[in-house]
Amino acid sequence: MTDVEKKNQRIFWAIFMATFFAMFGETIPQSFQPLFIQNLGVSAAVITLIYNIRNVIQTFLRLIAGTISDSLGRRNMMLFGLALFALVPFIYSVATNPYLPIV
Repeated sequence: MTDVEKKNQRIFWAIFMATFFAMFGETIPQSFQPLFIQNLGVSAAVITLIYNIRNVIQTFLRLIAGTISDSLGRRNMMLFGLALFALVPFIYSVATNPYLPIV
């Protein structure tokens, strides 16, 4: 294996592990998120609406992010996305009203 291949393999595993832990940190709390939001006084119907709105917004933002990624570069967008992904659990932990997790 050449030095370039070793470097590429290290980069791949670093990105893989960062993504794995970011996804793990995001998806585990999602199973409890409806209960948390409900304890803040939000009805089940509004919780369902929140999740549906989130999915629609994600769809459009992914299209926009793809276009931005073409101009800024994949690596920069990936690092920016991972940083935001890591920030989300902290936002949930300080939520004192039902609207902060929506943001």
